[in-house]
Amino acid sequence: MRYNTGNPVGPDGSSDPRDLYDTAGIADLFVNGSSLTVVDRTGNTRKSMKGIEKDAADAMLASGLEFIGDYDADGPLNITRQNQAFSKSGEYWRPGAGLSLPYTTLNNWAVDQPKFVSTGDASLRTQLAATDSSIIISGVSAQEIADLARAITIDADGQARSSRFIAGGGSVTGSQLRDAYVVARTLNLSDTHGFRDQTLLSSLLDYGGYGVFDAIIRLIGSGAYDHMFSLQDRNEYAGSGTLNHMGGLVSFPSHTGTGTLMQRLGVDIQDIGGTGPVTENVGVLIRDLQRGTGKAGLVLLQTAGLAINASGGAPSYHAGPLAIGVSADTNGQYLSIKGSPTGPTFFASATGVNVQLGALSDAPVQLITGGGIGVEVANAAASNAFRPGHDNSQPNGDASRVWSVVWAGSGSISVSDGRKKTPVRKFSDSELNAAKQLAAEIGAYKFLASVAEKGSEAREHIGMTVQRAKEIMESNGLDPFGYSFICYDKWEKQTVDHPDEVIEHPEVIRASAVTDDRGQPFMVKVSDAWTELVKPAWTETTREAGDLYSFRMDGLLAFIAAGFEARLSAIET
Repeated sequence: MRYNTGNPVGPDGSSDPRDLYDTAGIADLFVNGSSLTVVDRTGNTRKSMKGIEKDAADAMLASGLEFIGDYDADGPLNITRQNQAFSKSGEYWRPGAGLSLPYTTLNNWAVDQPKFVSTGDASLRTQLAATDSSIIISGVSAQEIADLARAITIDADGQARSSRFIAGGGSVTGSQLRDAYVVARTLNLSDTHGFRDQTLLSSLLDYGGYGVFDAIIRLIGSGAYDHMFSLQDRNEYAGSGTLNHMGGLVSFPSHTGTGTLMQRLGVDIQDIGGTGPVTENVGVLIRDLQRGTGKAGLVLLQTAGLAINASGGAPSYHAGPLAIGVSADTNGQYLSIKGSPTGPTFFASATGVNVQLGALSDAPVQLITGGGIGVEVANAAASNAFRPGHDNSQPNGDASRVWSVVWAGSGSISVSDGRKKTPVRKFSDSELNAAKQLAAEIGAYKFLASVAEKGSEAREHIGMTVQRAKEIMESNGLDPFGYSFICYDKWEKQTVDHPDEVIEHPEVIRASAVTDDRGQPFMVKVSDAWTELVKPAWTETTREAGDLYSFRMDGLLAFIAAGFEARLSAIET
């Protein structure tokens, strides 16, 4: 606990006992703490003894290595400084961080080796740092590279530290810049970064944009250039194991404060500025992806909101196999799908006046259900006929869903080809008697639904009921359902099952009051992911069970006409 009085440091210091208490704790952390820095009672961050020792070790390592001999030929070797190195079987070794100096080797490599680390490129750096070295790399002298390399160190956390490294500065110029400095590291089974940033921005007064990497590249000249990039990803995996993911840009941001984040953008692409001519302006280009078992140019896993929001006023039309948006030809809003570059194109259009569905070319339009053609609008050669998918196998409506009115320019046409029928037989006496009785039943009636809707304005219909016709047929020893003009249909209750309506709530993670050695808060889980039931599963009844009697009127009238003929013939004879 700290009092943090905020008392100023006077000419004689502070005499406040609380400041003495705070200073004692700070002094203890300065001498014995494990952190590289310590915050004094005035709020300033200062190097601790641990930090000073590390800086000294870094400076020692950056100064180059001193060769003291070969382990086998010159041993035992007396090592007194961290920057001393020796050779062993063609490799150079230096003291490890935990080795207490001075130390004398035991000429037992199995015992000595764990106490030393391979210098790797450190020995090469020492040779390059020699002022009398005649080594030249890519036209750059060893001294020039050493001056550049010496300014950069990589600490135990794997972070690059530099106090005076300026890209393109010093004596390294031109094309040599690309090859002047190469950092090689062994990548262990952990997160590895060629460049890592952990910047902390706190209580800034200006309003602007903050970022780890902000590239401003200006290319001038009158020559012809191939390309320029702020960031170009050329990752290569050459291992023999399994690599789960390879990505050029991975974005996992978090918001752990209490302020409002107005807008989060994973990728923000602005229009190209300036006034120079531009041939093609593309925000995102996804080239032909061929390798892999599963291939997709774009994968969207959005479960809420909009997967794609193309709310701008510009057309979103594309002339490939799939087109969504504004047609370049008709300026109508539509979705179009093309199966091949030369095949017909399906479209669904909302022009602002009507809604259209069909083919852009002269091709039949079919509605498919269960893998079979339900109905079809034929092409111009077939008079654009609206017809069933298969000959004489599909009804137009059914007993549970009938058309109210059929409007036609002419009567219906029924197939009556003798090649498709059995020989026509004469009526029996029972059939003729039934036909005469059916004629006597013809009268006028109104539909109950029409009376309920229109009252006295309901119109009269001419005919009879199927139930009465059924009774007459049965009274003459005839099976009424053996004749096509009497129909009876029955259907079961029709329902649609709806699943639970739920909202998936994600796991909630927030920052705690406890921070790590860099001042960053530890993240703690506030609640587990859970599912909210908005509406339980339910069953909707779309039609109750029922049945219906119907006539085929043309068959009924033809049956009755046979009875008339029998009566007329009897009168005439």
